[in-house]
Amino acid sequence: MTDNGARPAIEQALAADNLALALALSQNIVADAPQDGFACAVIARIAGLVGLTEAETRWASRADRSVLRDLREPANGNVIRLLAGCAPAGTAECFLVVRAWGYGLWAEAHNVLGNILLAELSGRIPIVYWGDNSLFLPEGEANAFPLIFNGIGGEHFEMASSAPDGDVFPAKWHGAGLGGAARDTRRPPHRGGEGSMAALWLLNRPEKIVVSDYFIGVAELMPWIPEDHRFFGCSIEEIVRTLSEEALAPNWRIRDAVAEAAEKLAGEKTVAVHIRGGDKGVEVSRLDELNSHYPSVVEQAVEHGYVVWLMTDTEQIAQSMKARFGEAVRCQDALRTADRVGVHYSRGPEDRVRLAEEVVTDVLVGASCDRFVGNGASAPSCMVDFLMEGDETRKHLFLPNQYRRRLISLYRD
Repeated sequence: MTDNGARPAIEQALAADNLALALALSQNIVADAPQDGFACAVIARIAGLVGLTEAETRWASRADRSVLRDLREPANGNVIRLLAGCAPAGTAECFLVVRAWGYGLWAEAHNVLGNILLAELSGRIPIVYWGDNSLFLPEGEANAFPLIFNGIGGEHFEMASSAPDGDVFPAKWHGAGLGGAARDTRRPPHRGGEGSMAALWLLNRPEKIVVSDYFIGVAELMPWIPEDHRFFGCSIEEIVRTLSEEALAPNWRIRDAVAEAAEKLAGEKTVAVHIRGGDKGVEVSRLDELNSHYPSVVEQAVEHGYVVWLMTDTEQIAQSMKARFGEAVRCQDALRTADRVGVHYSRGPEDRVRLAEEVVTDVLVGASCDRFVGNGASAPSCMVDFLMEGDETRKHLFLPNQYRRRLISLYRD
């Protein structure tokens, strides 16, 4: 049965034609209660509205029929317009351009994984383009992604950029050029715009080119995976690991740095510890209190003969841990912040690729350790959690992995 607090929130979102929020809330419910009739009805209804007939049938089989029957039609003119345009891709060769959305490296990388899955589900060729809104684009470059990972679809970008406006969705990119800035990034569909567009708006479009510039996570796409797809029935860990192997092959500098760290840790019992400071204190209330638990965790690990791979964005944290635990703490000689400003916001263009390489190295080394302790409200911890096999006996997060569920805050008004 739907949680008493969740159902009114979903009904309110539907009344406002905020389909993205209603869907996200419903998906989080079925993650815990797969047979919840109300949530399944909402998912089935939205699947039908965007023309995903296989998904509509599948979710309707679990739905409360009375709820499904009584769900009203959208009334917002812009939402109606966008829904009316939903249809399968009209050409044999069509593309999904995955833009950066302007956040930290592993938040961007998880967005790439979600969009690669979106491309598979919609029959599109992905083109990953981290342009001038990426925090990791150095001066003189157009696309940051292939500087850090193997490029994806870059050979198609020039052709896609020359497509006429009628071949591109959303219309906010018309006249802007796919490498430029969209006219509308904030107003979501139910507010009359084409900003903050969830996956539901991009899954079933007839245009040759669809552009994604807002966060789409793997969890967002899982309810739409059809029964004949390779990922049907897979856990989110299995999907993330597979897509990471296929889409996030790091450059050779990162590979060399990972190999060097692994060589230094060889033969040791290892625990990776990720401690966020910097700008995370703005996002997570009582972060300092949470971080106060780490020293005792590290102390216990050291007492049991573990070497610590320390991952942190904050210089004071790195220095205090090394001063307290000495050679038992190993870490990169990395760029870090000295205050509450995120290191990826405070450094200049000349440091951007280095910053990306360092945070990728941290996660890949951390995932190879025997154990892990981190903060699930931070993307690097989430990726170690996904990539490291095992359960809570090997890894512990002080807060839940935020990418295992829908990020509700992205769609609230």
